[in-house]
Amino acid sequence: MFGHSRRRPYTPPSPPPSPEPARWLSLDQAAQYVSLSQVAFKRFAQEGQLPAAVEGGETRDPKWDRLAIDAAMESGYQTEPPQPKPRPAGFGFQKKPREVRLPEWPRGMPAEIAAAYVGLPLEAWNGIVAAGDAPAPVALTPEHRVWLRETLDAWLDQKTARGAP
Repeated sequence: MFGHSRRRPYTPPSPPPSPEPARWLSLDQAAQYVSLSQVAFKRFAQEGQLPAAVEGGETRDPKWDRLAIDAAMESGYQTEPPQPKPRPAGFGFQKKPREVRLPEWPRGMPAEIAAAYVGLPLEAWNGIVAAGDAPAPVALTPEHRVWLRETLDAWLDQKTARGAP
């Protein structure tokens, strides 16, 4: 009688509910919140697919409103399609020649990248820019100039059309 009592199996208590994230997020927190890199998050914000930062406040650092991010996510935003995964070596019957993949060039390029894009050393590019023979850069801020990829393409097309080096 005494040794045959029915006991319930032990169940641990439920963990407390996780606290809701803060309303105002830094760039790092906002990017992590939507599982993007900081660069990708800023690009989507610049394109208007995610909300823009709110400047000011106590720290003067840009902050993103979590509720605005939630609203943008619920309305849906377009991401780039995923890139196919590379196949392991020896996969398949035929071995294909190895392709050289160039980097994805940004739309706006500082001098170092613009020089590489047109295939010149930085010193040569700076000389062409100083002589006024290169396309004009776009001033994003008083300290930051970039060359647009389209402008560089048009400049290269013009150079090759007239046979200049």
